[in-house]
Amino acid sequence: MTPEELKKLEDTLWQSADTLRANSDLKSGVINDLYVCGQEKTLETVKLAKMNITVNGLRGEVKQANTYRWKRWFEQVDQLSVLNHEPQNDYQERLLEKYRQQGLEL
Repeated sequence: MTPEELKKLEDTLWQSADTLRANSDLKSGVINDLYVCGQEKTLETVKLAKMNITVNGLRGEVKQANTYRWKRWFEQVDQLSVLNHEPQNDYQERLLEKYRQQGLEL
């Protein structure tokens, strides 16, 4: 992959993360079925990533791994697809219903 292609992939992943943040209420704990998975190259960054998950009230796991060793695999791939699902039309109503089920009122 060229540096431009890597930058485009990184931008797409950040856009997915921004969309998730904009369309969910993670801090209230309403979305309990979100599970974050990831990997970091060093043990120090694994610890930081785990702390970040906890501080943001999420569930998930981060393990130490190194996908850079699969450079040949990336060179053989023409493109990577990132799925970014937009919320359904009734998202706001479903979110309000989850609040009500927890005894909360807006």
